[in-house]
Amino acid sequence: MVALLGVGLMVWLDTIIYPAKLSDFSPTVFEDRELNPFFHSSEGELYFSRSIEDRASPIYEGAFNDVIVSPDNTMCIVVTDWNIILVDTSGARDRTIVNVRPVGQNPKPIGEAFYRNQGLQWSSDSKRIYLIKDEYYETNGSQLFSDKAKLYYFDLTRNELVMAVPKFKAYKYFLGVDDNIYFWKAEESGGMNLVGYSKKAGTNLMGRDRVDQLEESGEVFFSFSRSMIQEEVLNQLKVRVAHDPENVKQQLLYIEDDLLLMTEEGMGIKGQDFGLSVESYRANFTPGGKYLLLDLYTKEYEGQILVDLELHRYKIILTKSIIYHQLNTFNFPGWRIYEWGVGMEVLNKEFQAGSLGRH
Repeated sequence: MVALLGVGLMVWLDTIIYPAKLSDFSPTVFEDRELNPFFHSSEGELYFSRSIEDRASPIYEGAFNDVIVSPDNTMCIVVTDWNIILVDTSGARDRTIVNVRPVGQNPKPIGEAFYRNQGLQWSSDSKRIYLIKDEYYETNGSQLFSDKAKLYYFDLTRNELVMAVPKFKAYKYFLGVDDNIYFWKAEESGGMNLVGYSKKAGTNLMGRDRVDQLEESGEVFFSFSRSMIQEEVLNQLKVRVAHDPENVKQQLLYIEDDLLLMTEEGMGIKGQDFGLSVESYRANFTPGGKYLLLDLYTKEYEGQILVDLELHRYKIILTKSIIYHQLNTFNFPGWRIYEWGVGMEVLNKEFQAGSLGRH
């Protein structure tokens, strides 16, 4: 009886959960090659090369959560659960900067000081790595806005940790000129205020007028994480996703005006599923803007493809890959200082991936 119920359940699930369909899937074979080398990973190995399939010489091997590329593209921070590791483009210089821990570790080792494994930022000259030092203490919820937090930076020239802000009840911040640091400070009332900090002047509240001045000055430096990269980057690269106006169950992927892929609606556990999500591919383009990695989850093919954005063709990538780049407020022209942090916005300004130019 139990076996029959199990079979019946599987048959019922197959009728309500089914994959999207992929029409006219026509991958080709070609050699991908960017103008300049870039950081990318595949199956726990990190590479620095001009091709997503060039995996001859990994520069780092082992489990990691994230890779944060320096603004000058000469090195990166490899973030693991317990360490941040500095790796150069050859892999020869590989050293642990500091031991880190998750801010949400459970159970908490109360009273123990630690450096967070999130909230890391490079300085614009690639000579400092900013990170938050904290101490575990009893809280009702998250301690992102910690009473015990301080902002430090690791000076790569002097090879030492230096305290930058002694009281840092915040987790989002950006950098200015002359060692100025700006962060959203949590107030006792429950709100947040943007404040500026310098060693000379201490902490000062930032009004909207001063924020406007900062935006216009071009002196704001902030690196965008992969999760923050928005669809407007793809718009600048001439990539767009649309739905067929005559058939809402079809999703279309265009490069400029050329239709590259078409998927037909499937149904997943969470509902409607087209097998291709903006969330999954918006950050997976090469820094030079020539190629885009796509994850497809369809009946006909499940895996990655690499799209040639210049010649409008694509090929199958056999191993799961991730691309890392150094998008920041100096080389991406569409950004603003919001009440919650620095974020991207849609602006009618030309963006060239991999180029360096002020806001």
